Amino acid sequence: MAGHRISVPDLVGFGWEEARDMARAAGLTPRAVGPDGQAVNGNGGVVIDQAPAAGDSVAHGADIALRVAFGGGPSGNREPRHPLPNPREFEDWLNMPDADMPGSRSRSRDREPALVGH
Repeated sequence: MAGHRISVPDLVGFGWEEARDMARAAGLTPRAVGPDGQAVNGNGGVVIDQAPAAGDSVAHGADIALRVAFGGGPSGNREPRHPLPNPREFEDWLNMPDADMPGSRSRSRDREPALVGH
């Protein structure tokens, strides 16, 4: 296909395996590179940059360098730091008598709320 040009897809944010397959499907020759630009095994990595850039016009079969990162960064762990309470435990906590509530100062559910400004 001499002379045939294609538009480079945006592969940033995809896992290496999916980005590799998408690049091949577009007619490109993908290669994984590390932060220093050297070839790496991209398996398990996420594409954080690419060259040529998305939207560039290149010859069919052209190389595309996909810079990959491997966890360890601030976005690598999506687990909440303080998970929400178990709904059953939370319901039990809400139904505790006032005197048993940690940090409670005789909060009473029976007392009428004070009307402000009246």
